[in-house]
Amino acid sequence: MIWRTIEKIRLNRSSLRRGLQAIALLITATAVSHAQGLKNWTAPRTAYGHPDLQGIWTNATLTPLQRPADLAGKQVFTTAEAAAYEKQRLQASNVDSPESRRAGDRARGVVGHFH
Repeated sequence: MIWRTIEKIRLNRSSLRRGLQAIALLITATAVSHAQGLKNWTAPRTAYGHPDLQGIWTNATLTPLQRPADLAGKQVFTTAEAAAYEKQRLQASNVDSPESRRAGDRARGVVGHFH
């Protein structure tokens, strides 16, 4: 009786091991076939041969597309510098702030507001 129980446990362990090996093999085969598909992928092009950049774009980022001149030699920010830069960029891009409106008014030559 005890030997039968031990034999069942051994069979269950080997079945479990075989099942896990089969799953690992399936995952590996899927990953390899996916990687091969990526090698054959090419970016879509417009009729003129330029990369097709159509899609959904957002400007909700503080990262500029070009490096600002004052950061030309800077490779990385410290945590404090990053926080200060983020605060400065948020203030500069906040068109609803009174300071931003006043600066815009001065640039356009507006002397005062009329309500």
